[in-house]
Amino acid sequence: MITRITLALTALLLVGIGAISPAADASTPISACPFTISSSGTYTVTANLTATLPTGTCITITEDADVAIDLQGHTITGLGNGTGDGITDGGQTCPPCAQNTIIANGTIKGFSAGIFLSGTIYATISNVHATQNSVFGILLTALSTVTNSQANNNGVAGLAFVTGDNTVINSPANNNGTTGIDFDFINLVVNEYNTVTNSPANNNGYAGIVSLGRNTTITNSQANGNGTTASPLTGSAGINLLYGGDTITNSPVNGNKFDGIVISSLPIVGSSENFLTGDTVKGNGGVGITVVCPSNLFGNTAQGNTGGNTSFSGTGCVELDNKF
Repeated sequence: MITRITLALTALLLVGIGAISPAADASTPISACPFTISSSGTYTVTANLTATLPTGTCITITEDADVAIDLQGHTITGLGNGTGDGITDGGQTCPPCAQNTIIANGTIKGFSAGIFLSGTIYATISNVHATQNSVFGILLTALSTVTNSQANNNGVAGLAFVTGDNTVINSPANNNGTTGIDFDFINLVVNEYNTVTNSPANNNGYAGIVSLGRNTTITNSQANGNGTTASPLTGSAGINLLYGGDTITNSPVNGNKFDGIVISSLPIVGSSENFLTGDTVKGNGGVGITVVCPSNLFGNTAQGNTGGNTSFSGTGCVELDNKF
């Protein structure tokens, strides 16, 4: 079985160091669709692949632990009719949960979902471009990391997570049908501790970044030009966070059709105060910044928003050096 240390070394290899190791020599080649991974190990895609009938799925992982897939810069292309997934764990449920899957270095397009790991935790997606998929670019369960990837121009959500404790770094999610980055997309339960860093979510149909959870941290991530359509579930906004304990830092939220930043802080056990620092919120069609107090707002700018620049409810908000 691959240890966590071995997986960490494999991840370094997959993200482009370019070194060749004995582990790479021992990898299993994938040269055609469909392909089933039923044992732990490292798998290497050796050519551009195209899905085939009847299922339209290319790579299915049935092994429950320790799988690394290196696309080696190749493209996996679906049938283009909304069937099948590029790489999937077969739609299994969690728990029980498969663990430790790494997918890196390539493009996945033309499927229902580019990557669909609904029953896998501790997944790492690196240097993957998921585009032109009819539903999801990338959908993951929980405790997962997406780095240096793109999830643009997908039919529903770019990056979606079933539950919480996920990390998104340097991974834009633009021009998707509903949301760019969406936490708790399926289960609609309260998650915790999601992080988005340097990951723009622009020009998505409903909202840029949505979290049906608490303790979401967003840093240096734009959410501009979202919301061509009002969402029937969570509302449309550049950034829409529902349960409090959230932090948004140095993140421009401009020109969205509806609201800019909405932090609802719905009354659930464990909700806590929010922090907005250094955010620029301009030219949105609704309210610029909507928060429930207690919240802390330092050095933010909210100007030229059609529905008003700010809307506070409750008591205990602290404001300093803002331009409202």
